[in-house]
Amino acid sequence: HIKSSGAQLVEYMNRLMGPASTDSAAAEITESATQLPVPPPGAPAVLVAADDPTVRERIEPFLLRAGYRVEFVSDSGQALKTAVELQPLAIVIDADLPPKGAQSLVDDLFGEPRVRDIPVVLTVKNDGEQLGLSMGQVDFLRKTINRQQVLQVMAKYDLLADRRRANKMPTSVLVIDDDPKNTRLVQAMLKPFSIEVLSANDGTGGIKLARTRRPDLVILDLMMPEVDGFAVVSELRGDAATAQTPILIYTAKNLTAADRERLQGSIQAIIRKGELSKEQFLELVYRRGERRRRPPAEEAAA
Repeated sequence: HIKSSGAQLVEYMNRLMGPASTDSAAAEITESATQLPVPPPGAPAVLVAADDPTVRERIEPFLLRAGYRVEFVSDSGQALKTAVELQPLAIVIDADLPPKGAQSLVDDLFGEPRVRDIPVVLTVKNDGEQLGLSMGQVDFLRKTINRQQVLQVMAKYDLLADRRRANKMPTSVLVIDDDPKNTRLVQAMLKPFSIEVLSANDGTGGIKLARTRRPDLVILDLMMPEVDGFAVVSELRGDAATAQTPILIYTAKNLTAADRERLQGSIQAIIRKGELSKEQFLELVYRRGERRRRPPAEEAAA
C-alpha cells in the first residue's frame, strides 16, 4: 500500500506540475499574466477565504492551470456557509481573514460536522505567524506563495479525497440495463474502488437480484422490454427489503413531466446517458450510495 501510494503521489505531482522550468520565478510571472483557463466540467473545487486581493491574484492561476475550480469568499461567515454548500476538496484561509482571523474560522469548520473532514491550509507571512494557529491540524503556505507549494499540498489532498471516497463508496452496486455496453461502462468506472458490480439485463432479473443480494445502490435504465424501469422502481419501493435502497436512473429517454411525476420521491437522481463526466458520475455514486449500516442477518431475513 505504501509503494502504491508513493507511485500515486509521483503521478499526481507530474500531472499537476507539468514540465520543469529553468526559471520558475519568471515562469510564474508569465503564467499569472496570461489568460486563465476555464475549469473542466466536474473539476474539484477549492474554496479560498481571503480579503487580501494579492492572495487571490497569486493562488488562482496555479489552481486553475492544475485543473481545479476556485471559489473565493472574503470573510469567515461567508466561508463557513460556502464550505457547507460547496463541499470543496480543500479550504485555503488567509491568516488575516476578517473579522477575527483564520483561527476563528478553523474552529468553526472543525465544529461543523458537515465540513470538519475537509482539509484546511492557512496562508501565513512567516513561521512566527503559525504560532497559536491549529498546529498539526492544518497545513501552511508561506507567502510569497509559489506554484510548487500549492501543487504539493493539492496533490496530497487529491490522494486523501480518493481514499476518503473509496472508503465511503458503496460496497455493491446493481446495474439493471438491457444494453451490455452501458453495464460495462459502469463497471469500468467503478473498478478502481473495488466495488462489486452486479448486473441484470432485464427488469425481472433486476428485481430478483435487488431482493436477494441487497445492493447499496441500484443504477437503473428506464427503457427495457416487458418490465421497464418504472415497474422496477415500483416493485422495489413496495418491498420492505428494498424500499430504502438508493436508485439512480441512468437513461437516454427524454422524460416527460408525467414521467418525472411517476418517479418523484422514489429515486435519488436522474442521469442522462452521455451528459455526465466520469468525475460527476462518481460523485453522484459517492453521495447517493454511501455504505449503509446493514441489519443483522436474521433481521434482514425476517
